[in-house]
Amino acid sequence: MVMAVGDLDLYGSAFHTDPYGELARLRAQNWYAGTAIGTAVLRYAEVQTLLSMRELRTPGADFLAAQGITDAPLVDVMRGFLLNADGAAHARVRRIVNAAFTIRRVDGFRPIVAAIADDLIDAMTTREECDFVAAFAEPFAQRVLYRFV
Repeated sequence: MVMAVGDLDLYGSAFHTDPYGELARLRAQNWYAGTAIGTAVLRYAEVQTLLSMRELRTPGADFLAAQGITDAPLVDVMRGFLLNADGAAHARVRRIVNAAFTIRRVDGFRPIVAAIADDLIDAMTTREECDFVAAFAEPFAQRVLYRFV
């Protein structure tokens, strides 16, 4: 595939070798770039503007439909995600989820999250080398989720 100026080749060597550098280069040219899977918004201000626009929504199952996947278990899963729900369905799920994320509940959970992070960091400092994602990011997300539920 031939990419035009301002396009982001997610599968190319420039992005694979230095994704942050490639994004910075493109961000200096424009606030968005085309990719093989759709438009990438590259600047914070534009992302915030787009997120505040109620007429826009995440593609969810529409993204799969654009690829010819219209009836499969994955389509059903995508339709069930809060970010993929619209209107009344979104409002219903959001009301349920909001009850779990009150300021009081989140503030009370902060020490637990900090303790989990401290434990994982302590374990990493005993190693000469480690993979951050495997040693911290993945277990952190899992442990926090398990404790929150």
